[in-house]
Amino acid sequence: MWFIINKDNPPKFYTETGSLIEVQGIEWTNVIVTTERTFSSSQFLVKDSDQALSVLQNSHAQCFQLKKDAKKLATSLNNGCWKYLQIK
Repeated sequence: MWFIINKDNPPKFYTETGSLIEVQGIEWTNVIVTTERTFSSSQFLVKDSDQALSVLQNSHAQCFQLKKDAKKLATSLNNGCWKYLQIK
């Protein structure tokens, strides 16, 4: 699933109309540790994908199956104030 978020920390999600909403209940982190590797980022990462998708299904955040579909909404937003977020 693809979402469009702003660059706040933690990020807010864009709705179908281009409005921003804060979604409570998503755990964000800067480091993810697995048995195979450690991944760190200066950007916030979703700590638990299943939990985040469950929370997002009950919000008004616009989700997309494909990134190309998300681009349609993204082109209507202010340049440079958003980014794509993929949650698998």
